[in-house]
Amino acid sequence: MTCPTSLNSKGVNLPNGIGVTHKAKELALKALSGKVFDSQYVKRAGGDDHESTVKVLKKIQTGGQDSDLKAWADKILPTIAHHLEVAKRLAAAK
Repeated sequence: MTCPTSLNSKGVNLPNGIGVTHKAKELALKALSGKVFDSQYVKRAGGDDHESTVKVLKKIQTGGQDSDLKAWADKILPTIAHHLEVAKRLAAAK
């Protein structure tokens, strides 16, 4: 899901690609396969990013001033929260 296009007109500039930290994770994972990939994916790309995103979205819901951004957070939070729960289950299973 993408941010509302109206955010550009509100002065919010989103990055054009992934940051250095995520690029490093991507490169490390590309070299792996099979069960090693699976375990490292869960460790490196699993819950931390989803947990951070859930916190930001909840902050927007409760303290946000922009109705478009709040509506967007309301729309995507259930999906991101579900992804977080799946990531936690994967981590617990490893």
